[in-house]
Amino acid sequence: MSAKKSLKRAKKHKMVQPWDPAVYAQDPTAYLQIQSQSEMWEISEIEEFFELARQYNIISSTEEEGLRSRMSQSQMDRDEVNSILYDKLRPLLRLTARVKELERGNQKVLH
Repeated sequence: MSAKKSLKRAKKHKMVQPWDPAVYAQDPTAYLQIQSQSEMWEISEIEEFFELARQYNIISSTEEEGLRSRMSQSQMDRDEVNSILYDKLRPLLRLTARVKELERGNQKVLH
């Protein structure tokens, strides 16, 4: 795409706040299609879940690519992908919440 076309498309796109560079970096074309702030938050949450799942080796890169592909081709909606990722991350999320709880308890004892 030429620079003039990109600039013309960018001018037509109404700015959605807050800006999320992670969402833009993942797929600039998809970012330009975001219509509302709530849609941006949904996508940001999914991106955070993908990041956590990669970081802790909860999903393989092949599985991630498959989920992203089905989502972009409208074979799955964002709620379904979010639900799948949340189910896979649930033990990790519970564990991190418990660790934070224990750390707060230790800080109270130390003070």
